[in-house]
Amino acid sequence: MGCRGEIPAQGFGDGVPKKGSVMENRIMPGDIVRHFKGNRYEVLCIALDSETMEEMIVYRALYGEGGTWVRPKEMFLSKVDREKYPDVAQEYRFEKVSNRNER
Repeated sequence: MGCRGEIPAQGFGDGVPKKGSVMENRIMPGDIVRHFKGNRYEVLCIALDSETMEEMIVYRALYGEGGTWVRPKEMFLSKVDREKYPDVAQEYRFEKVSNRNER
């Protein structure tokens, strides 16, 4: 399937989680994350874009019809845009709420 293991939480530009932050722990396939708008998702795997070789996060909605989505890893791990969403409490776009061992 082309999926890979853990998602390192460092080395991805200005929005990179810093030591001691919520996102410092690595996100792994099977982990449950919360989007800053409130919905929860299961991380399925890391895949590569066939054209650019950019790492992409593949994740599944845990609500509604359970659609599967893909997002660039850098964007997935980025901080919430405070200018666009000034009232959001969450620091990062996606934050882990449980890991695959806690189910």
